[in-house]
Amino acid sequence: MFVTSEINRTASRLDRDLRLLTVRAVLCDQTRLRPQILISPADLEVTPNSFARARLPNALRGLRLDWRADVADSLANAWDHGCVDEARIEAWLSQFETLRSHRWVGERLLRVMDFWSSARIRQSLNLTSDTVRDYSHVCVNRRQPGKSADPLANKIQKRLNQFTSMKVADLYEVLAKEETANILYIEDCLLTGTEITSLLRALLGDISPGRIPKVPALQDQALLRDKKIVMRFLVATNMGTEILKQFLVEKGIISVQISKASDELVTLTPLGIQALREGRLFDEDKCLRDPSNHINAVAFQEILIWGDHERIERAISFCRDVGEQLFRHYLTAKKWPWPERRIRESSLGVRSSALALAFAHSVPKATLPLFWMEGTVRLGDKAINWHPLFPSAA
Repeated sequence: MFVTSEINRTASRLDRDLRLLTVRAVLCDQTRLRPQILISPADLEVTPNSFARARLPNALRGLRLDWRADVADSLANAWDHGCVDEARIEAWLSQFETLRSHRWVGERLLRVMDFWSSARIRQSLNLTSDTVRDYSHVCVNRRQPGKSADPLANKIQKRLNQFTSMKVADLYEVLAKEETANILYIEDCLLTGTEITSLLRALLGDISPGRIPKVPALQDQALLRDKKIVMRFLVATNMGTEILKQFLVEKGIISVQISKASDELVTLTPLGIQALREGRLFDEDKCLRDPSNHINAVAFQEILIWGDHERIERAISFCRDVGEQLFRHYLTAKKWPWPERRIRESSLGVRSSALALAFAHSVPKATLPLFWMEGTVRLGDKAINWHPLFPSAA
């Protein structure tokens, strides 16, 4: 009723006629709307299908009221490492078209993309005088240069400055002190569980031979075990959460709690959860044993966006073909020798997660490589130098 009255009020203020278009599932209280406002596809002598699929999208695009405009507006001046404007979005989509007319794949990836602006990050962290009152420290892991911790720490600090003199601290430095502490530890995401468990292993001094620890080992494990820590993640998957929980139980760490700022992403199927709990998710080479049955390709779950299962399979095939080539470029740049199976597994992002996730300061490697990596790719007889949507993300 409120919306209907607002439409009537707006119409009365305009010096020209207002027409409200209704298409199929768009329902209005027609008895309360002034008759001259309501217009339907029948009034335009077109069927609802042709109107919704042809005329309406073009009209909305011309008025910058379509999904493309929403994406462009959400990314405008929002990526910390460069410009992602309408021209860059169009250039990114054009690459899909060049590679055997797959523009429709790029368009749908944009529609399912989950972008976290700085404002959204600050709001979701929910840092207020009340929510941080019980913590002695707010921490990140600042021991790895080039990672997302520093820009995330800057965003946290700006928010803290509004109501407290507390400074964002480094987790290791706080843990290393022999004093009681109640710590709020913040990371942007918990996706595969690898990063956070590697950090905890390093703190405990549990490092495999030849591996470089993420942080120095604590002199005494009690420095970790005796401190209360809430680990807060902006985005988490059920895989990452389950792996972290298993690790905490395995190591007997009962002082750590997991907190999530948004709904959990389901990257593991029920069979995948069962396999993880039974120790069957990964093989002896730490590769997924059965990704087709154990992993949800998150970006391709919305049937209303993709159309049907056949188109989903075609889109996955395209992203896999291009993504594997891009991920190989990434590993070459890092000089990391990975097994072939692990590389193929990562063609849709690490652990085949197929995320369409990006933060203002970084893009996780579990996101489809088409979003964040550049390099020469080939599909059939077409070869191009692929440019990611997010520059300088790798």
